[in-house]
Amino acid sequence: MSARLRRFGAILAVGVMAVTSLSGCGRLMSQVGALTAVGGDRVAAVGAAADDILIRERVQVMQWPQCSEAKKAVSCTGAALDGVPITVESDGSSPLTMTITVGTRELFRGEVQPILNEAAGQKP
Repeated sequence: MSARLRRFGAILAVGVMAVTSLSGCGRLMSQVGALTAVGGDRVAAVGAAADDILIRERVQVMQWPQCSEAKKAVSCTGAALDGVPITVESDGSSPLTMTITVGTRELFRGEVQPILNEAAGQKP
């Protein structure tokens, strides 16, 4: 194989990898969160799942929810673009569940793991 053909093949492979990686860029945070959740970090799991729901529901976010844990319960607060508070609450039950509220509207109530699985490309 000529050097020119090998070089073309290498450039083509790098280009394909770049396009592939960029096409999945929007889901990277969720997938990293899903992998972290498998490791057992409640705060990361709830935070990643909450972000996925906010994106899925097209909430315009000014400040993404920041989460903290106290005695297995996870609590997160953020703000929508119009200043309306975003709250995420999880009591630490098993299976891990959460409730997301934007202002007074309940946006989501349910299990965390299926949201992370979906973001990681796993089918139910």
